[in-house]
Amino acid sequence: MIYHNQYMAIAVTNETLSLLFDQEYKGAYLLFHPDFQKEMKYELFEKVLHAAMFQESEGINKITFDYYLPVPGQKAIQLFYKTNYNSGKEHTLHVVLLGDSDEGYKIVYMDFVSDEGSSYNIKIYGLEKWEIPETIIIKPDTIIVTPDSLRGKIERKIEKKQERLDDFNKDKKEFNFKKIKSIVQIGIGIIFFVSVILGVMFRYILKRKYGNDF
Repeated sequence: MIYHNQYMAIAVTNETLSLLFDQEYKGAYLLFHPDFQKEMKYELFEKVLHAAMFQESEGINKITFDYYLPVPGQKAIQLFYKTNYNSGKEHTLHVVLLGDSDEGYKIVYMDFVSDEGSSYNIKIYGLEKWEIPETIIIKPDTIIVTPDSLRGKIERKIEKKQERLDDFNKDKKEFNFKKIKSIVQIGIGIIFFVSVILGVMFRYILKRKYGNDF
C-alpha cells in the first residue's frame, strides 16, 4: 500500500517556490530529486528558472495552489498551481514529486505551461481534481512558507502515523511475549516429560542390577 500526504508535498513545493522567488537557486536546486539533478545541471537550472520566474510575461507576481492528483499505484503525486504574471497572463505550474508519506517528497519535474494539454507530463487518469480547503498564495515577499493550518495538518498526520506505528509495535510485543510464554511452557513440559522418562529408566536399570531389594 502507498500512502500519500498532499500537505507534505505542498510544503516541499512551497519552500522551493519561495526560494526561487528570493533567487536562492542553489537552495531550491538541492530540494529537487537526484533524478532531476542528473538530467538538469545547476547552471542550466538557474538560467531556465530565472527566465520562467522573472522574465516571462514581465515576471510572476504570485503563485496560488490549485489542486493535486496522486498517481495511482506509484510513489508520485502531482501538484497544480495557478501562476499570475505582471502582464496579466495566467499559466499553470505543474509539479511532480516522487515519494510518499513515509519517505517524504522531492520534486522530479516542474513546468510552467499555458494550459494542461500543452504538457505531455500532465496525466489526469480520469480522476476529479483533489482540492484542499486552505488558500495558499506564494508571493515574492512570502515569509511563512508553510501556513500554520498546513503545518498543523502535517503534524497531525505524522502523529497519526506514529500512533499506528506504536499500536503495531505494541501488538508485536504482546504477540512476541505470548509466543515466548508458549515456548517456555512447552519447554517446561518437555523437561518434565523427559525427567519422568529418565526416572523410570533409571529405576528400571537399578532394579535389574540390584534386584527387588532396591
